[in-house]
Amino acid sequence: MKKISKILSTAVIAGVAGLTLASCNGNGGTKQAKILLGLQQKGDANTLAVESILDSLKDELNFTYEEVLLNSRDSVANLNTYNEKLSMGFNGIISMADLDAAQAKELIQNCEDAGCYYVGYKQEMTNAMKTPEVRDSKYFLGGVTDGEYDWGLRGESLFNAISASTDRKIVLGSFSSQFFPKVTDALNRFKELVTKWNVDHPDDQFTYGEFSDHTDTWTCKFGPLADTEKANLKAQNVDAIVAVNSVAKYVMPNLDPSVHLYNVGYDSTYDAQFGEDKQLRCEGSAPADSIILPLMRIINAVNGADPIPVDEKIAVGNYIYFTKASQLTAAKTKLITMDSQHSFANALFTLEQAKALVGAPDKDLVALVESWTNEYVLNKLK
Repeated sequence: MKKISKILSTAVIAGVAGLTLASCNGNGGTKQAKILLGLQQKGDANTLAVESILDSLKDELNFTYEEVLLNSRDSVANLNTYNEKLSMGFNGIISMADLDAAQAKELIQNCEDAGCYYVGYKQEMTNAMKTPEVRDSKYFLGGVTDGEYDWGLRGESLFNAISASTDRKIVLGSFSSQFFPKVTDALNRFKELVTKWNVDHPDDQFTYGEFSDHTDTWTCKFGPLADTEKANLKAQNVDAIVAVNSVAKYVMPNLDPSVHLYNVGYDSTYDAQFGEDKQLRCEGSAPADSIILPLMRIINAVNGADPIPVDEKIAVGNYIYFTKASQLTAAKTKLITMDSQHSFANALFTLEQAKALVGAPDKDLVALVESWTNEYVLNKLK
């Protein structure tokens, strides 16, 4: 499907008419944005927090939204999902999936034909940024990452967490570099810090255990670590698994309590097992609040904002790393993602701040989102 059918042209005309009416009746004189939100999953804490944020803002900022569920590893299916919706008058797509290059090229062409903007949420949009037809299009609004853009910083955060403990015999874990190319950066940086530590601390050495393939790193293929591997780790007296991705659900079941886990990602299933003296010792995620970046970029683009320079299209949504039970307890009352009610009162920004971003320079939006550093958020929890 290289072009959307004539149905789209009719829909675009109708959509333009609808926008003209919206520009007369919309809040603050803004045109109404009709947004399609492509999700990786529904009913999880992040999605519930996003829904709370959008529902709290939609009347004041004059937008509507509809959700679709994506397939995290099927680019063609996701393209088809978006193409089917483009004929329905949407003028903005917020996507939690980065399409492969061929599908991204087709989608941005269809978005240009339809006058619809495309932006990533919790996505580096690696394929889009590598594809000139997408990257350079004014209809591609970039995105906000799920964690540090430099994954070496992820390795540093995990090293800081484990070096503060007495766990010294370790193995590593990650998802496949085929799907997450930057895991290599995180693993390499972690190992560099281990080497430096061992030079500086001759009486307090890190050592590596191994898996059955005689390597120190397990590649998680979105399935569980085998029970035989877990038993093997216990037999080697391995203290901890350090994983640069979110692997708790693949590792924690049937893992001997003497083997600890440091990972990136949050799963409430294991709250009772989390803490500096418990089995799960490091977890975290980027706050859901960063949804404000793709949202405001669409609203401002629909209302005639200048195109975003290519080198400014990707903003950073920092990870927040929890290493203490007290931090997680505080987060459950002070952060919208963790709060069981997902109250907008616990968002990292206010309604007034969001309203002030309408028509504001994009740099103000980026500055707000990137100000939510690990240190900043953890200080709010004290």
